[in-house]
Amino acid sequence: MLKIDDVLDLNGHEIAAEITRGKFVGVSFFAFYDEDEQMLIDSDGPTGNIGFMSGYENKRHFRKMLEKGKQVLTSDDVEKILNSLPD
Repeated sequence: MLKIDDVLDLNGHEIAAEITRGKFVGVSFFAFYDEDEQMLIDSDGPTGNIGFMSGYENKRHFRKMLEKGKQVLTSDDVEKILNSLPD
């Protein structure tokens, strides 16, 4: 896990711009990468950046993120995570 502050971190603005492909997405923005440093998926869903995972569309995109990025999680684990989030 890596947290980047695009204001306070050295080169944070440039790194954030690369991760978000130059789009302003707001806080929080998440991206999952594989071991080869290739982005698998990010939190920019069909309705924009999901930020906090609540509501039907945001949780649906978060499910897609978890499924795409999971290595150790089971489908049961994904369901438990999603069910723990508010609607």
